[in-house]
Amino acid sequence: MTKKGFFISPKYENIEINDRVGGGDSFASGLIWCMLSGCEDQAAVNFAAAYSALCHTIRNDWNLVSREEAESLAAGGDARVRR
Repeated sequence: MTKKGFFISPKYENIEINDRVGGGDSFASGLIWCMLSGCEDQAAVNFAAAYSALCHTIRNDWNLVSREEAESLAAGGDARVRR
């Protein structure tokens, strides 16, 4: 919540969860990175949620998702991580 109100992220129901570890840290780091980069509040929440959701597709707590992959999902793309 900010002075502007609440921000709601999209639901990512098509994510294949391999490991739930690291999702909160990924959300926080994605949100901080995006806000420091000058993103609008809603865009920052959307990016952070996508970054966190994609983190669940990877085993262990190392988020190997690229910025481009998270931006693609946040923009409505699919959840496939490309390696």
